[in-house]
Amino acid sequence: MAKIKILKDGMPVYNNPYITDLLISSMNKVIGKKNIVITEPALGLEDFSWYQSVVPGVFFSLGTRNED
Repeated sequence: MAKIKILKDGMPVYNNPYITDLLISSMNKVIGKKNIVITEPALGLEDFSWYQSVVPGVFFSLGTRNED
């Protein structure tokens, strides 16, 4: 038999501004500004926020596309 504990408390993901700027700058150099899409923040819960409570960071989505 398993016990399940549901945590109702969550923390928001907070992207550190310095690290975010560093990431975007690096991405501009590597893949080009035209290939970067900045989207509106989304409401949701992500475990990454627990990591960020210990170490500042940035959470981002990486997508790929082949137009062919």
